[in-house]
Amino acid sequence: MKIAVCDDDKTICGYIEKIILNYAYRAGYKINVDVFFSGSELIRQVEEDTDMLFLDIELKDTTGVVIGNFLRKERNNRKIDIVFISAHPEYALDLFKIRPVDFLIKPFKETDVENIIKEYYTKYHSDEEYYQFKNGNSVGRILYKDILYFSSDLRKVKLHKTDGTIIEMYAKLDEVAKKLPEKIFWRIHKSYLVNVRHVEMFRFDGLALYNGEKLMVSKTYRQDVRMKLMSENDD
Repeated sequence: MKIAVCDDDKTICGYIEKIILNYAYRAGYKINVDVFFSGSELIRQVEEDTDMLFLDIELKDTTGVVIGNFLRKERNNRKIDIVFISAHPEYALDLFKIRPVDFLIKPFKETDVENIIKEYYTKYHSDEEYYQFKNGNSVGRILYKDILYFSSDLRKVKLHKTDGTIIEMYAKLDEVAKKLPEKIFWRIHKSYLVNVRHVEMFRFDGLALYNGEKLMVSKTYRQDVRMKLMSENDD
C-alpha cells in the first residue's frame, strides 16, 4: 500500500507518518509513505499508483479542495482514497463531490488514523465482499467493487456492473437490499439501490456516478441520504 501525506505543518506530517509506519509494523502490512509540505509539491511529485492521501484543506499555496478536484478531474484519478484534514468541521458537507473516504478533525488521535487504514484493508482486501445471487438454476457471485447499482423493473431486478454489462434476476429490491451492507449500498429510490463507492457527486434530488450515469434520489429517501452523508464524517 502506498500513502501520501500533505500538510504544510511538518509536525502534523511527521505525526501521521509515524502513526502509519508503527501501525504497519504491528499489523504486518507493507506500507510506503510519501510526505509533502505544499500542494504544488504534491501535484508535481505524487505517484499515480498512490492508494491513499491524507490532505490538509488549508494549505499556504492552495487548498485541499483544489487539489482534490485536480486529482479527480484533471488527472482522472478515481482510485485514490482521499482523507481530508482540518480544524474546521463545517467543511465536511462541501467535499462530497470529491468523494473523500473520511474527514479528520484536528486534533485527532492515533486510533483515528489507524481505523482509516483498517477500513481500507477491509474494503479492498476482503475475500468476502461479494454479492451472491441465484439466476434460474445458476448461482453467481459479483464483487461489491464491480457493482454500480441495482434497479428494479416489475418483478425483475437488474444488476448494473462497472463494465457496462447487466444481469437480470427474478427478485425484489427489498430482498436484495437486506443481503447487502447498508454502509456500501444505499437505497435512494424505490427502484434504485446504489453502490456509494461509485458515486462522484450527490445533489439534492439526484446523484452522478463515475461512469456519467445519473440517478434520481426520490423525496422518500432524500432525508435518509443526507443523514448518511453527514454520519460518514462522524465515524
